[in-house]
Amino acid sequence: MLKNRIGNCLLGVALLLPGALYGSSGEAVKTFTGQATVQVVEVPVRVFDPSDGSRVRGLKAADFEIFENGEKREITNFSEIDIGTRGPAGIQGETPTQAEYRQMIYFFDLYLMEPRDRDRALEALRRQYAHGTRPLELVSIAAFDGTMHALLDSSRDRGKILKALDEISKLKAHGISQRIVFTNALTTTKVSGERKLDYYERRQRSREFMVEMERRVQRVGNAVLTAIQRFSGMEGRKILIVFSPGQPKTSWAPSFSPIDYINGDVAYPAQDLWENLALEASDLGFALYVIDSSGISTSSDSDASAGLSLGSGVFGGGDGPNRLPDTEEASAGVADPGSNQVPQNLGQWLERTRKNMLKDAAGTTGGESIFSKSILDAVDGIERQWRHWYSLAYTVDHPNPGAEKKIEVRLLKHREYRLEYRRAYRRRSAAEQDDGKMRSAMLFSSEANPLGIRVEFGEPKGRFHLGASRAKRIRIPIAVKIPLGRLEFLPQGDLFTAKVLLSFFSRDDKANQSPLAREEQRITVEKARFEEAMRGGYFTYRITVETEGGKQKISVGVQDDLSRKRSIVSRDFDF
Repeated sequence: MLKNRIGNCLLGVALLLPGALYGSSGEAVKTFTGQATVQVVEVPVRVFDPSDGSRVRGLKAADFEIFENGEKREITNFSEIDIGTRGPAGIQGETPTQAEYRQMIYFFDLYLMEPRDRDRALEALRRQYAHGTRPLELVSIAAFDGTMHALLDSSRDRGKILKALDEISKLKAHGISQRIVFTNALTTTKVSGERKLDYYERRQRSREFMVEMERRVQRVGNAVLTAIQRFSGMEGRKILIVFSPGQPKTSWAPSFSPIDYINGDVAYPAQDLWENLALEASDLGFALYVIDSSGISTSSDSDASAGLSLGSGVFGGGDGPNRLPDTEEASAGVADPGSNQVPQNLGQWLERTRKNMLKDAAGTTGGESIFSKSILDAVDGIERQWRHWYSLAYTVDHPNPGAEKKIEVRLLKHREYRLEYRRAYRRRSAAEQDDGKMRSAMLFSSEANPLGIRVEFGEPKGRFHLGASRAKRIRIPIAVKIPLGRLEFLPQGDLFTAKVLLSFFSRDDKANQSPLAREEQRITVEKARFEEAMRGGYFTYRITVETEGGKQKISVGVQDDLSRKRSIVSRDFDF
């Protein structure tokens, strides 16, 4: 039995019993997709003169050097893109290429944002687009409030943009309720004050605090990944602007003593998720910007670039930059980066590390994190940054996708110029790319069914699992029926062969998600019966999934490998 868990949501594949109306064969087919290993890596580079902040124009390919993991690469493609020469309409001179268009994708994290911060961001965007879009600019808008919402796809229409923003204003921003529930849940038990008990109680509260924090951050990170997958197929320069505080706001956090961080058993919430998110965004060609629409909060804005920076991400222990100093001296405020003092309140460390985490994640993609009182200035500044850039490209052969690749771009002359570009990426396998697209379609409630599949859910059966946080488990038999006439087949000897990818996924009413369970299935039909099969035959795939009790939405997806057509069917359960 295969079981996968994220947060409190569980989906397990318990039994696989595929069956076909017409024959089967184990012979390999070499003509299906996903075999190419050579890729072109495109790196957009913005060049600024630091003396006055102006853009540097007129550079040639010979002025640049580019390296991957320290190895120099040949620049195979080069172009200078200057939107400023297009004029107000953006179409003066030659017809613009797809590469010149800028896809401005706005993502609202309503799960952690408070209503006033949502409204500030909305007002800034209304003013930004009061008179329409800028030259060669297309706008998309999405939101996450526990459910994914796609409100606008790649539009220049001012009316549609403003309507989508109005729809955002009707969605609930849960930040204030998250804050209240979060702090109330963790402050109900008072530390006794007894010397022999104080350490254990404080340590347990610190652990509970970080676990609960991570659950919330994980949900938002998964939502951003889903949006990245949804918009990844867009042509042009993709600029993803995420309005999010990054973690729940709270006025309370557990205190700690030296023994707590020396013990080294509390990790910063979901740091790996944000690092992986940035690498995936970079691989798919996104420049990521994170705007904290709450503006400058309790600690100073300089905290984002000073003091404890991103590294091992552990609260105590290890040797990374986020390790708190081994000292018994403590200060009531934020520690001086040059001193050996540490803050007493975990929340102060979280605030500083949060900013560094968002800065590093955005910087990986060539974007940045912005903590500003003026959201309009931030949004306008991002658009202005992408009015001029250089596009450099090189080819690589990556037989083993998954390893992180470091990128470095240099100028042979004028080393004083400031360069901004994506600094790392991680190439995903073809299977991971398919999984991401399927997961995104399921979460955005895409119920298209071009393959005409039928999904029959059998009678759920409950059981109990001792020792689990949620003891109730539900097993559901599922039959997926796929019409053969909707699939693309390849001839192979005396057979016709097709291949489908079946995916199973669940999420609960608290926005927890299971990993995607996937199975590839070849379907073969004898030539003598092929015409008959195309008229009315079908392939039946049987499976039993196991999930936790409570409210769950279970989604089943089928993708034809050759035609790339994708069908999704979902059903809500309340066990």
